[in-house]
Amino acid sequence: KKWTFMFYISADSTNTADALMSIGPHMYSGENLNVIILHDAYQAPSDLWYVNENKESVFVRDMGELNMGDYRTLKDYVDIAKKEYPAERYIIGFYSHGGAWSGVSYDATSKDHLSPDDISKGLVESGGVDLVCFTAPCLMGASEVAYELRQGADVMVASENTSSLSCWLNPLLDLRELLNNQPDTDSFTVAGRIIQFMAVHPLTWKERLTMSAIQLDKTDALTEALKELSHYYLQNVPEFQKKMNAVMGGIKRYSSSQIDIHDFAEKLTAVETSTDILAKLDTVKKSLKDAVIAEYHGTKMEGSHGLSIYFPKKGYEAGLLQYGSDQFGLDMSRDTYWDELISEYFALPSQNNNK
Repeated sequence: KKWTFMFYISADSTNTADALMSIGPHMYSGENLNVIILHDAYQAPSDLWYVNENKESVFVRDMGELNMGDYRTLKDYVDIAKKEYPAERYIIGFYSHGGAWSGVSYDATSKDHLSPDDISKGLVESGGVDLVCFTAPCLMGASEVAYELRQGADVMVASENTSSLSCWLNPLLDLRELLNNQPDTDSFTVAGRIIQFMAVHPLTWKERLTMSAIQLDKTDALTEALKELSHYYLQNVPEFQKKMNAVMGGIKRYSSSQIDIHDFAEKLTAVETSTDILAKLDTVKKSLKDAVIAEYHGTKMEGSHGLSIYFPKKGYEAGLLQYGSDQFGLDMSRDTYWDELISEYFALPSQNNNK
């Protein structure tokens, strides 16, 4: 067939709703489309399902107890999809809790989850997919995630803010019709259409919705721009701290750890006077715009432009130890000076107070 849509449902947690039966009525197989589901429920074995043309989730086989937080589980699933449900193009949708750069697919039984590096390894070692959709996980519209996945997929759709499967269900139905009835649509156009579908379906909490489609090979330029910016600011940390303290409260924030990249650059542009730094901030904004295929945000999400980046609130900087760890393996922290800049930013107040 033209497309195979793989759902990776990690519901092995007491506080994760079981989404298995919610998907079939909205995303189901057709003449040009296969829909399969790897499903892991709480304290239950993992199962493989096929959603037929009648919208019925049909049991395929028991997969045993799987660790959904192991990249090899992801790799094996994509391998199975490509072997047993071959198609010209592949989409994978992740369902679970999400934590931006810290990862997704939390598995309570195995006490594990997929880091961005895990997702990348699983996709790359299985030959990659065309499109990654974070169909519910919160906060996965992060630059760290997009940059990490650039070698395993062409495009990514995710939310900078909190999210829910409920905001995906009606758009999934529209997406199903697009994939099955216009199967030669390329993955970049498909991703952009998903954002359009999000914008037209009313939700009770639509004003808090953000969703963006990101062309992943464009994240190299964005990361290079962030590298240049963070390296420049490292040469004058007290000045950076002064400017950030002046604008921090006004930057669009989605959690204790993530801020919008464009809004960060825009707010600093308003208080900077150096032509060198203004040029670097402009490059960040332009490279972000190039990477964002389409973006939608509700009325309460002004300041959202498609991708967030790690910059914790004061008191929440403990995560920096993992963020910058070589063992955790974030390409963003390896290839920029972002974690070093944040470390210096939070270290300076303590040093100044001791003088």
